[in-house]
Amino acid sequence: VKVDVTGLTAGRVYHYRFRALGFTSPVGRTKTAPTGALAHARFGVVSCSNIAFGYFHSYRNLAARDDLDAVIHLGDYIYEYGNNEYGSLRQNDPPHECLSLDDYRRRYRQYHREAELQAIHAAHPFVVVWDDHEFANDAWRDGAQNHMPMTEGAWADRRRAATRAYMEWMPIREQADGRIYRRLQWGDLLDLVMLDTRVWGRDVQARDAGAAADPARQLLGDAQERWLIEQVTTSRARWKVIG
Repeated sequence: VKVDVTGLTAGRVYHYRFRALGFTSPVGRTKTAPTGALAHARFGVVSCSNIAFGYFHSYRNLAARDDLDAVIHLGDYIYEYGNNEYGSLRQNDPPHECLSLDDYRRRYRQYHREAELQAIHAAHPFVVVWDDHEFANDAWRDGAQNHMPMTEGAWADRRRAATRAYMEWMPIREQADGRIYRRLQWGDLLDLVMLDTRVWGRDVQARDAGAAADPARQLLGDAQERWLIEQVTTSRARWKVIG
């Protein structure tokens, strides 16, 4: 369920819950970004949360804090691998590599059954971007190291399925053109610029040092690079923070 609530006051803590299908959710807590003069801000920063590789005690520790403005997740919120392919501490659902929309939905559902993950979302607002494992290992604009078109179908179909599942499960607004890069403001203190360094404009990974040194290579794509430069040069905040 995603509800985009309007009419909230800046810099204020809110509590909420859902009632649906005969159930009442636990109470969640969130905090809106402040406006105007601001002396300080504090964020939790996390990434690379592989359920098959380790436990989520870092989430539990952050959930217990009451001094955070938000939690920034820099990607790899899930991992797409099948069982025992990259970590064997816990088994994956589905047990095979995620390829279809149903596969990715099931993987997000599995991660959200974790008590620590539920707790951190119930305690803090999240600012998120994806990295490669929300799609497939070493993803780029037109493919991925861990995608085999001959046996796994078209990359465009897999990317579309992964994107849809991400948008269904994650607290992020959907844009008509699919972009996730954006700027968020915390008063006059900082502008938080979140980037898509994976599937918007990224070239395929270089295979040697010569290719890597090519100045024409792109990580962001021309449109996002121009946008980034504009955000940084027009910002009047004391700090420009890039996620």
